[in-house]
Amino acid sequence: MTDPRRINFLALAFLIVLPFVFFWQITLAQGVWFGNDIVRTYYPLGAELARALNAGRIPLWTNGMYGGFPILADAQIAALYPVNWFLFRLLPAHFALSYSMILHLAWAAAGMFLLARALGLRTAGAFLAGFVFAFNGFMFARLEHTTVLVTSSWLPWSPFLYEQFQRARAKKNKRTGIWFALTTLALGAPFLTGFPQVAFMNVLTFGLFAFFGAWLWHSPNAGRASVKFFAAVL
Repeated sequence: MTDPRRINFLALAFLIVLPFVFFWQITLAQGVWFGNDIVRTYYPLGAELARALNAGRIPLWTNGMYGGFPILADAQIAALYPVNWFLFRLLPAHFALSYSMILHLAWAAAGMFLLARALGLRTAGAFLAGFVFAFNGFMFARLEHTTVLVTSSWLPWSPFLYEQFQRARAKKNKRTGIWFALTTLALGAPFLTGFPQVAFMNVLTFGLFAFFGAWLWHSPNAGRASVKFFAAVL
């Protein structure tokens, strides 16, 4: 008999690997995304971020753009996003941008798959949800808008982690605090990715899920717990 956990693992692994296979030229460093807003905005900011990180400093100001530019004040540099600390420290800016997009397509697919499974969908349905979320027209249209794609990839993670928090809380599990911390992390991280407008929309989506979903597929007690959760976060 086939082990359901093994099927889930394989489906999740396939979704994570798929962006790296689909965009194999970038994975093998044989090409990068380079056009439109990437050239005008993301690459110059990324190059300055890489220069600052390799010099061991925060990118506060650069003389290399315009007549001088306060680059940390531009949210789209995403200088405080931890993933960027590694990518732009280890890779040239053009590769770091492209790898960031592939990584976050995989992150988006994995998050939606886990959310769908947590809500009771079967593996096939969850796989389809993850695939559609990462490979839909909106995501592909944002391959030249790095920060929009990266911020959007966090959308399913806060509902998924909140679902785990509610289950742990109902069972009085010792991991309740961990799930709470991870949920708040998933809500806060998108505000560091460079596009706060989408980050706010992520929060609104999470609010609808946590508040109304509690009455739709949980008990009224879960609904009251949602109110307490928002009060604790805010």
